[in-house]
This record gives sequence, structure tokens and C-alpha cells, in this order.
Amino acid sequence: VWNKTQRLGGKTFFFGGILMLIAIFAVGQDILKWIVIAITAFICLVPTVMSYVWYQQEMRKSEE
Repeated sequence: VWNKTQRLGGKTFFFGGILMLIAIFAVGQDILKWIVIAITAFICLVPTVMSYVWYQQEMRKSEE
């Protein structure tokens, strides 16, 4: 679970950073802060939720 989470986190941080760089040049200053907040939330939440899901799957496998 740890390795899966770290790999997913690395990918979300990488692509989230690229999206933020694109957003800097593509959108206006007033909406940019909301885009950055949304991308940051996505970067943090996706690996956290998936880690929990994978952990639960491992626990179910070990009970069988």
C-alpha cells in the first residue's frame, strides 16, 4: 500500500504542478487562486483516499 500511495502521490504532484503552471498563463488572476486551491486539494485528497481504499482491500484479502 505504501509503494502504491507514493507512486500515485508522485504522479498527482507532478501533473498537478504542470496544471498550475498552465493555469498561470491561461486564466485571469481572479480565478487563479481558486484553481490553485482546487488542484492542491486534488493533489492531497486523491492519494489519501486511495491509500485508505487500498488498505481496506488488503485487510479484506488477509481475512479470507
